[in-house]
Amino acid sequence: MRVLALFLILSATIAGEPPRPEPRMSFLDNGTLKIGADLALGGAITWLSHRERPDNLINSHDLGRQIQMSHYSGPVPFQPQGTTLKPEWRTIGWNPIQTGDVFGHPSRVLEHRNDGRELYVKCVPMHWPLDNVPGECVFESWTTLDGPTVTMRFRATNARPDQTRYQARNQELPAVYVISALHRFMSYTGERPFTGGDLTHVTNDFRKPWPWTEQICTESWAALVGDDDWGVGVASGDICVFHGGLFGKAGSHDVRDSTTTYLAPVRKEGT
Repeated sequence: MRVLALFLILSATIAGEPPRPEPRMSFLDNGTLKIGADLALGGAITWLSHRERPDNLINSHDLGRQIQMSHYSGPVPFQPQGTTLKPEWRTIGWNPIQTGDVFGHPSRVLEHRNDGRELYVKCVPMHWPLDNVPGECVFESWTTLDGPTVTMRFRATNARPDQTRYQARNQELPAVYVISALHRFMSYTGERPFTGGDLTHVTNDFRKPWPWTEQICTESWAALVGDDDWGVGVASGDICVFHGGLFGKAGSHDVRDSTTTYLAPVRKEGT
């Protein structure tokens, strides 16, 4: 089976949440790909399209989707004095993310540059499980285009006053959420990488408490594709472990739908 992919090298609405701000988009377009960062949402990537398929592929149902940085550490739970923690996320611990928090408060962009060749964003992320609590860190991203390939580079600079050395945890490098029409998680998972072997359709059960599959992808890439084998591929250096799968019913092209497909190369690192 062939997979034709654009490569990235690399729920219910909450009652009472603030209205989502109007998009402030910064785009790169090389005639083949168009990619857009929303400066109203921490500069997270909320748009990706191909000239032959101009509709947006990125899911933005809530502020935990998009293509974005997301990092984890202890303690678990993480709830500074005087803050509000969403109970269902208490087991996630310290988790600043680029777009915003589960209560709907967006991250704040500190700096942005776009010269038509490179898109740079620096932001103060929000702690996903907490109500309007900025992270003690800054996130930076650099994005360029080359034909059908997006290259993204990320950096997190930590300034936590807590100097405890917590156990290393899986970091999403980055998290990628797309429309559920691209519902199949495909990769090579065999023992003879780069020999032209058959690909594997990796499945998951999103009804379980942990909805995603963890899969070793021995060629260090994976893709989310539709029934025609076209979609978005993700590669991240020498990382071979990917989390991913389908959430909800396959087939939606609506970027605000609760159904989505997810993929992230992950590696255990301390913060």
